Amino acid sequence: MKCDLPFLFILAGAILLGADAYGQELDDYPGHPAKDMILERCGICHTLRNVRSGDYDARGWNEILHQMRNIGAALNDREIDLLTDYLTINSPQNPRPEAVIISGDIDIQITEWVVPTQGTMPRDVAVAPNGTLWFSGMFASTLIELDPGTGELNEHKLRPYSAPMGAAVDANGEIWFASSRRSYIGKFDPASGMLASFPMPEDMASDPSDLIFDQNGWLWFTAQNGNAVGRISPVTSEIQFTVMPRDETSPFALALAPDGAVFAGLRDSKSILRIDPEDFTTQEYPLTSPETEPRRLAISDDGMVWYADIDRGNLGRLNPQTGVVVEYESPSGPLSEPHGIATIGNIVWYVEAGTNPNALVRFNPATERFQSWPLSGFGVVRDLAATEDTNLAFAMGSLNRVGLIEISK
Repeated sequence: MKCDLPFLFILAGAILLGADAYGQELDDYPGHPAKDMILERCGICHTLRNVRSGDYDARGWNEILHQMRNIGAALNDREIDLLTDYLTINSPQNPRPEAVIISGDIDIQITEWVVPTQGTMPRDVAVAPNGTLWFSGMFASTLIELDPGTGELNEHKLRPYSAPMGAAVDANGEIWFASSRRSYIGKFDPASGMLASFPMPEDMASDPSDLIFDQNGWLWFTAQNGNAVGRISPVTSEIQFTVMPRDETSPFALALAPDGAVFAGLRDSKSILRIDPEDFTTQEYPLTSPETEPRRLAISDDGMVWYADIDRGNLGRLNPQTGVVVEYESPSGPLSEPHGIATIGNIVWYVEAGTNPNALVRFNPATERFQSWPLSGFGVVRDLAATEDTNLAFAMGSLNRVGLIEISK
């Protein structure tokens, strides 16, 4: 049985496989044709510990198996159904905190659309100048186009195994995405259907992830394993890098300040970095705890840098003028896993991605009051984006859905 994934990904799985190459990790799983299938096929591309540590209900396992098929696993529909039943019983979902819902004065309307290709894992979202919403389809290697007015949804295929993560739209309406698996940044022209790619230099970052445009049209991106933040010139397409101040900081999320400065969340450094776009000088701001992980960032109109602390269940605020950091416990508590985050004016919106169901949370810094709403399920919302008409777009990777939140004005 072969694995069609790129060689480097196969190699990574083989290195991890080690002692459980013959299935020792699953010794206590009951004998069954599904177990044989797991031993024969799943261990080809990754360690079987991934199977044991899987944390999904039946719907989640079914979605994960379709994702694996999209990146090369040889599974037909009948086999996916068999595996779903077996894994739901033997690798069940752990209990998750229930979303704590707080009432308030703001009304919203949530609309969700199912992505036609199962196992796509829509991830990041970007808003085009014409109001169209674009999502990166990580496991299907697609870009997902949604017209929120009509509900029309189209999928655009990229190079196989591109695994797009970040998404951004330039002033011309062209869609940019980060291919962490293929080590390039791509550009898609919806008008012509043409694709262009900008490969990462061989001696530099190989895993672009988050993307953001600045006011001058430079496209900024992070590279976790490369320990760098880079940018692409809108004129020459030249790629420039700034290496992080220390080793293994894992820069991940980006946000643009009103003054044009770029901020990066350093996951492993437990800090936030400011980058001056003129001379690439940096200033690092330590956060409050060695357990803090600033997974995503957003900046409000008053220049405050907000971060989703996924490891500690907090919403954090950095004042870059003073360096003062303030944190607020998210309504659903330390296990709520705040993830996707956006600002509209000075109001902060984010999603608790660890609760069941996920919860949309609104925070008003002026009153320090929360309001929250349940989403449709355990969707693991990794990204939020504010639209021009001050609504919010989001993707539910674990449920294969994309959505729009219309906020009462």
